[in-house]
Amino acid sequence: VEECALHHPDCGRGYARPHYSPTRLIQICAGGNHWRLRDNSQLMEEARHLRYIALSYTWGQHQQLLLRKGDLADLKKGMNVSDSLPKTFRDLIHVARRLSVDLIWIDALCIIQDSHEDWAAESMRMRAVYANAYCTIAASWGTDPTKGLSVDRDYEHIRPASVQTSSQVTGRSDSAQVRIIEHNGWKKILERSALHKRGWALQERLLSPRILYFTKEQILFECDIHRVCELFPTNPPPGYAPNSSDRRDDRPYTWYKAFVSKEEQTGQFGENSKINSFFRRWLVIVEDYTKCHLTKRSDKLIALNGLVDLFEHLSGEKHLTGLWRSHIWESLLWRVSQNHLGKTEMFPSFP
Repeated sequence: VEECALHHPDCGRGYARPHYSPTRLIQICAGGNHWRLRDNSQLMEEARHLRYIALSYTWGQHQQLLLRKGDLADLKKGMNVSDSLPKTFRDLIHVARRLSVDLIWIDALCIIQDSHEDWAAESMRMRAVYANAYCTIAASWGTDPTKGLSVDRDYEHIRPASVQTSSQVTGRSDSAQVRIIEHNGWKKILERSALHKRGWALQERLLSPRILYFTKEQILFECDIHRVCELFPTNPPPGYAPNSSDRRDDRPYTWYKAFVSKEEQTGQFGENSKINSFFRRWLVIVEDYTKCHLTKRSDKLIALNGLVDLFEHLSGEKHLTGLWRSHIWESLLWRVSQNHLGKTEMFPSFP
């Protein structure tokens, strides 16, 4: 994480904003045993640049602790970590301290949940919250905040199987050790996780310049230009993790390069080529998004709004309630992959 922050100037390039701070942040007090809610106006008076960590997680059926209007004053005074927070939030504080960060953002505690006005305003700031986070922590395997980030696991499971081979083709007996790994293992680990099926989590992942996934199998790290994991802490072998040449590699930096990079080919059909590339990437995102679940169907467009905002910013295209003006006819051509399509009385038209 630190190496990316220090040596990857392109991560977040084109969509992160310097000196941004969310409306509210949770401050971890000295020693890590207490926390309190802080307004960004107070924090900005103390430091020009606020480094914070954002959490991406699954709410589950029963969220234990929420910020409500009546709780605001008490949470600003401070609370004990062990007495007030579910395990995932406590684990997040531990990880943040290991990364030398004392500010964190959790939607349940940084957005006033019983205020429609606050929720509406903050939901429109999701792009900025995740795009400007020092790192996003993804609680990938947990189905609710009580599960925690880590899980007891057998480390033998993350080691690739290996076999000893020999050959006499060269006239002498040669031997080599061959490692057997799962093709597209990175993608399959994420697809098996509970968080990957949550609609809101898609833009949280794509908007974050760097993200740590805590999965059942291993910890994965991803930034705009690099991917590593416990199994391959330097460079994953070809076929294990996506790379920038993969058409489904949806990291925002690939969009940035497609639209504003000086190296982008221009000419007779240069601009049209850029727009078509943009639209193809958008279709991949919509395809992935429609496989996810939303607790409230009314969130369908809101939960994608941060990505829409980013695409508009990078491409200059006009967004029309889930569709794009330059490709509006193509956007209306979709089909369902399941037998049942639920009734909808709202836009966008994709299910």
